Amino acid sequence: EGIDKVVFGTKSETISAIVSAHGEHVPLSRPVWLQDLSDEMRSTLKKLSLEAIRDAHLDPARFPSQVLCLAEQVRFCRDCEQELDGSKDLSKLRTTLQEQLKVYTNTKVNDIVLDLKLKALILDIIHHIDVIQQLIDNKASSSQCWTWQRQLRFYLIGDAVVVRQVNSEFHYTYEYQGNTQKLVHTPLTDKCYLTLTQAMHMGLGGNPYGPAGTGKTESVKALASLFGRQVLVFNCDEGIDVLSMSRIFIGIVECGAWGCFDEFNRLDQTVLSAVSMQIQTIQDVIKSKSGKCVLGGKAATVNPNAAIFITLNPAGKGYGGRQRMPDNLKQLFRPVVMSVPDNDVIAETILYSEGFMDAKNLARKIVTIFKLSKEMLSPQQHYDWGLRALKVVLRGCGDLRTTNPDANETEIVVQALLLNTLSKLTSSDSKRFNVLIDDVFSTSKKEMATFGDLIEPLNTASNEMNIKLTEKQSSSTTNRMHNSTFKLQKVFQLYEQLRQRIGVVIVGPSGAGKSTIWRVLKKAQLAAGLSLRTVSFNPKAMNRTKLLGQMDIDTREWTDGILTMAAREVVKDTSVHTWIIFDGDVDPEWIEALNSVLDDNRLLTMPSGERIHFDDNVNFLFETDSLQFASPATVSRMGMIFVSEEDISAKEVVKQWSKSLSDEHPDLLDWIEQHFYRCYDWCLQAGLVNGIGRIAAAHNGLSHLRRSRSREQFLVGLYRGLSSVIDPEKKREFASSVVFHGIILPDDENPDLVYCDSRSNSLMRYQDDLGMGIKLDELKTETKPFILTASAQSNKDTVLSLLSEENRQPFLVVGPDGCGKEELLRNCFKEDNQSQLAIVHSSAHSGDLRPINTAIPPLLIDRPMTKAKVICHAITDEPGPLGSSIRVESMASVMVRLYEEVRSNFQPTNKVHYIFTPRDLTKWTLATLRYELSDEVKVIEAITSESKRIFRDRLATEEHVRKFDDILAYVIPSAKARGDQIFVTNGSVISSSHNVHGLPLFPYSKHDYQSVLQKAVNRYEFEVANFNNVITEEMCELCAKVDRALTAPGGSVLLAGRPGLGRANAIRLIANIHQMQVLTPKMTPNYGQKQFDLDLKNVCL
Repeated sequence: EGIDKVVFGTKSETISAIVSAHGEHVPLSRPVWLQDLSDEMRSTLKKLSLEAIRDAHLDPARFPSQVLCLAEQVRFCRDCEQELDGSKDLSKLRTTLQEQLKVYTNTKVNDIVLDLKLKALILDIIHHIDVIQQLIDNKASSSQCWTWQRQLRFYLIGDAVVVRQVNSEFHYTYEYQGNTQKLVHTPLTDKCYLTLTQAMHMGLGGNPYGPAGTGKTESVKALASLFGRQVLVFNCDEGIDVLSMSRIFIGIVECGAWGCFDEFNRLDQTVLSAVSMQIQTIQDVIKSKSGKCVLGGKAATVNPNAAIFITLNPAGKGYGGRQRMPDNLKQLFRPVVMSVPDNDVIAETILYSEGFMDAKNLARKIVTIFKLSKEMLSPQQHYDWGLRALKVVLRGCGDLRTTNPDANETEIVVQALLLNTLSKLTSSDSKRFNVLIDDVFSTSKKEMATFGDLIEPLNTASNEMNIKLTEKQSSSTTNRMHNSTFKLQKVFQLYEQLRQRIGVVIVGPSGAGKSTIWRVLKKAQLAAGLSLRTVSFNPKAMNRTKLLGQMDIDTREWTDGILTMAAREVVKDTSVHTWIIFDGDVDPEWIEALNSVLDDNRLLTMPSGERIHFDDNVNFLFETDSLQFASPATVSRMGMIFVSEEDISAKEVVKQWSKSLSDEHPDLLDWIEQHFYRCYDWCLQAGLVNGIGRIAAAHNGLSHLRRSRSREQFLVGLYRGLSSVIDPEKKREFASSVVFHGIILPDDENPDLVYCDSRSNSLMRYQDDLGMGIKLDELKTETKPFILTASAQSNKDTVLSLLSEENRQPFLVVGPDGCGKEELLRNCFKEDNQSQLAIVHSSAHSGDLRPINTAIPPLLIDRPMTKAKVICHAITDEPGPLGSSIRVESMASVMVRLYEEVRSNFQPTNKVHYIFTPRDLTKWTLATLRYELSDEVKVIEAITSESKRIFRDRLATEEHVRKFDDILAYVIPSAKARGDQIFVTNGSVISSSHNVHGLPLFPYSKHDYQSVLQKAVNRYEFEVANFNNVITEEMCELCAKVDRALTAPGGSVLLAGRPGLGRANAIRLIANIHQMQVLTPKMTPNYGQKQFDLDLKNVCL
């Protein structure tokens, strides 16, 4: 908008002309240099405007679009008031304008700039005709009547153009506007203009508010254009602070521009309150005309033409991140509700401007189609039937008419509707939409628009990418299906949407062909000779500041993010077309910051005050599987390409998969025909696990079939592949009634444990491997042995099948916390010589999905089926009197029973930290190695003591503690150790030579340990500081618990409770006994992540 380029003189010492983005060339009255450009621009436009107003016949080729429209406005007001105050024959003026409109609409031009000028004049003349009709309908008799006074009126007074509305008056300021598309005048925009001009007349700001796509920002921009003012649009988000707003305000008031802050209520609540004071200061200066103010500690000169406007979406109602406006801020702006745009008027006016003769009838039908679609089609998150979607169809009508000027108008409209609407519809809704088209446009032929210039490049691209293009079939992505069929129409739809909008979303499930759509179009564009480059990244792979950049709150220095850095690069060279591709979930946290980019503004605004404007050579392409978290404001701004997996059959997946098979599988395809499709269809009917799509399920079903050499082996692989995508409760039915129908299973209660013996080709059941021969010394190492239970063997074979050389597919191991997933993978990778294992530990920065402000753990997908069979055989080879396997199994079953009782009686619903997993069983077993296990009594004492530390210490109420003691006495009746006995270390220093599970624990009576602690206190007071607690029985127990935790490798302890119990002193005392250093962070109001990281580094040094 405005000046896009300048033309230099012969020696590049002066500027001789200004040029708009669309190529409109305006010679300056006299050549100037940079600092005089602004003044000379206004002087030239003023001179041209006076000439145009006084010219009897306007020549569109002679004057800029802005001057033509201004002259037409002044002439209309002059002629209209002459009729109102004179002959009062308004019908004659209306006839003159109608004839002029007919001349403009019948004029065919090939020049883009001249075409834009004519369209702007047509929109103004249509509005003038409507104003005259209002005057006639209201029987206006003078220029002082309300019907005329509430119109926006333009007068030439001397050499100045003055704009009036009711009692407000403003001077036209001749800021060059370029020749962008004009806004259609409707009753809603007239109401908006009236509210905004009255607000400015009173020294206030304007606040259009309402849902997305109702023309709020565009109305402010259109009014600024009518006033000859510069308007600067800023997209507000939570990244903008008070100092950033101060800088922006200073720039606005200094240059006399209008500031339009889009989605103003997305600012932080504290920022809104602070900003209200600065806005009030600006408005007070404008009203008093004092000319000076102080903003953010800096003095600024206020231009009286400056103004501030804000636009809002409603807080809530699907618009996340919006705040409620403070009352003191509301008082500074006059609100105007813009909820329902006048779609009928807009559609009719735009079609007239595009040269459609039957615009009224066609507009009515288009709007009817949109209304019926909203009511009758399914409510999808990515559907938008608002004004933005309507304007895309109307622009498409204009483009098709320009391409085929002799085509039937109704057929053009139907083509535009199909091309711009079917792309976002589901399969069932597409059928309903076609029925609606037949009903509304009953006499018209339905033909899809084709792009003949793309056919040959697409064929070239498809051959290079080994893709077959058809109009009926669709494909998976190219990395899965290199010779797949693909929907040709989706490529055309993407091509059209990229022409119509800057932002386009390809939405659909994984494997449905989203990436292939843009890749094949890119290849075709390159084959056609277009310079095209792509910049692709996953927005969810980084935090918001890494993506969008951030402002240092101390130095006010701006650091670019990935997106802003890419944006700077792509705007440097407008000759190269660029697609910026976001391959990942669309998250409101960052997508809302792009709202001003994705609408007609095409503007990226940053908290630093910088603004990057994108030309037509840039598109933003989003590839995601869902838009469930996107707000209507985001959805309405973008074109949609919906790719459904319903179009992809399992046979297509199998066909592509079978091409990679060798000749060693002659019977595999026959087995697939006999069994695979039947089992796959059953899974679809039974319902897939949440998050698993049809395509993924088909790939899962094929994942274990490649190595099948017999029918039985094939069935086992088929069961393993498909059973992982259905509800675990339906596995038995799936095995007995579907996969192994008519076959007797060795274990029909647990089909997961069934395998095919390769030597006999018979179905057998995995057995627990009881003879593994684990030594006690092996448990004293850091690497724990992998116990091959029946379930573990089944899981291991499943993983090894996925790691086989001919398979090598990505896979996900899902299970509850502590069930042995990591140990399973470690053991499998040990046997895979071609792989190297790299472990990435997830942290808070890559956290799980959990509700905000809750401590409930993430949902566990499956209960641990193996329970604690690892524990059952962990000490089978211990020498001595306990070596009996019967006693070992009995002891293991007792531990498992106690664990299950604790888990069932103490749930996270009671207390959020009551989380017990199989990992606790492992800790329990290995922790007993810190005790002396010389006889049966000592083993029971060790098990009892550790059970109290692991389970009892976590309980928060006395009632729960008593309940645990009852459970312990019931499960282990012989657990009657002396009540005053506790287990602690002997105070030695931890070294690498000790047990990897921690320092040995020895039994002490409370009285003896109290004496030990008292001596330690005396030494502590002599060496460190005073000890303010008395060594009571409770302090002894607390110190014993801390001693056990801190003397284990990586030990940690969380001491929750009332203040004054001596928790910190207990930690310092035990640390002093073991010669440990205690570091306590100094908590201050400014203590944050940086300070914590620094403290952590100091500890590690």
